Amino acid sequence: LIDLELLKTLTLGDDKLMQQMLTTSQVENGKDLASAKEAARIGDWAALQNHLHRINGSAQILGAAALLALCEQLESHEPTQVPDPIIEEGLQQLTKQLTELNDEIDLMYQA
Repeated sequence: LIDLELLKTLTLGDDKLMQQMLTTSQVENGKDLASAKEAARIGDWAALQNHLHRINGSAQILGAAALLALCEQLESHEPTQVPDPIIEEGLQQLTKQLTELNDEIDLMYQA
């Protein structure tokens, strides 16, 4: 899920910085996912786009290709109703992918 070579390049091989980036991405992605779900629930499409874009940026930095593709798909969708079935399904997939990403990060840094 994570492109470790890309992350090592971005952090110049600094393991502590890499761990900090991964931990920060877990926290921020969690906040953005919760906010995206709330925005979708109330039909605030601008806020939804903002939070999806932030997760997209994190996916780019981590080299998480599947997560990046999903975010881009959801960002390009233009919702027409509340709830929007495509957004609802996409947010379920996004939740699953972020859980898998978080699990991978946790496994990397177990004591």
